[in-house]
Amino acid sequence: GGLVPWALIAGYGTRDQAGGSAFYTRVDTQDFNLVSYGVALGLRDRVEVSFARQALDASSVVPNAIGARSGSDTDFYDAATKVWLAGFLGRNVLANATVRATRANQFGLLGFGGDRKSSRSLQPEASLAVMLTDNLVLGGDYRRKPDNLSVFKEEDASDVFLAWFPHRNVAVTLAWAKLGTVAGKAKQDGTYLSLQLTL
Repeated sequence: GGLVPWALIAGYGTRDQAGGSAFYTRVDTQDFNLVSYGVALGLRDRVEVSFARQALDASSVVPNAIGARSGSDTDFYDAATKVWLAGFLGRNVLANATVRATRANQFGLLGFGGDRKSSRSLQPEASLAVMLTDNLVLGGDYRRKPDNLSVFKEEDASDVFLAWFPHRNVAVTLAWAKLGTVAGKAKQDGTYLSLQLTL
């Protein structure tokens, strides 16, 4: 889906191999543009190391000017994923639950911490997806966010996505994302497009 990390190891490597993936995502709403890209390396089907970068076109919004305590920080999360083979109406079903310890304002794009709260808080996240066919998945994500800044009310985020796998190494995801109010601008809903390549 994109809003919530799942407990899966990148790539198709077995316990004696390494695998990896790379992704590029773009989200466009009424007032903001977000581009995110990264790479992940899966080792022996047990450990994943990844790097991602986000770039936000937030026009006139500056994090320090709105009361953010820091321009950078690290989130910690724990994710659990369960797959039911031939679950709902004979289709494979995936459910995921994640708990994130974060100080992020708008996913960290408006800095970290604020005048209302500067310490980390635990935020729940969840995903549910069903395989419509062998190469088409329909699902949704929900992500709760902290509300650290008094100047801007932060709302939870969600999406509904359709993922298509034209090849075992290629995934294309199209979604409708609801980010709520972002930096005082209400109803920041829009399309989400992601391309992932897996080795």
